[in-house]
Amino acid sequence: MKKFKVIISSILIFVVSIILLLNIFSALRLSFFGYRLFQVQTGSMEPKIKINDLIIIKEKRNYKKNDIVTYKDENNNYVTHRIVKITKKEVIAKGDANNTEDKPISKNKIIGKVVFKFRFINIVNKILRNYIVLTAIFIMGILVILFLPNKKV
Repeated sequence: MKKFKVIISSILIFVVSIILLLNIFSALRLSFFGYRLFQVQTGSMEPKIKINDLIIIKEKRNYKKNDIVTYKDENNNYVTHRIVKITKKEVIAKGDANNTEDKPISKNKIIGKVVFKFRFINIVNKILRNYIVLTAIFIMGILVILFLPNKKV
């Protein structure tokens, strides 16, 4: 029973820590070894990338047609779309679900290329943002720690 409690508490701490770190990196738009994390806000890239998916982008210098990239538009909003045309100085992108292409953007506005997406983490993230669930997890963690037998070595 003791091993079960240790395993459960360790898994709980690990999962909550990972989700907390992902939220911090996503909210603050921090770069970690050239990688950044974003949460998708619209369905413009469906079905490839869905609303609320978490995506990891890699900062690069060169991009090619069909790369899915995140860039800053003229209003400083982050946009994640697929490159459909490239010229010497500009890139034209388009959301897979959109009917029209985006306005041309300067290549230096591109933040990075999408290299990975998390769909399942979004579900866990939504659950953990519910204060009732978060409170229950916190209470369970405290109870496991309080009632875990203290064995002296």
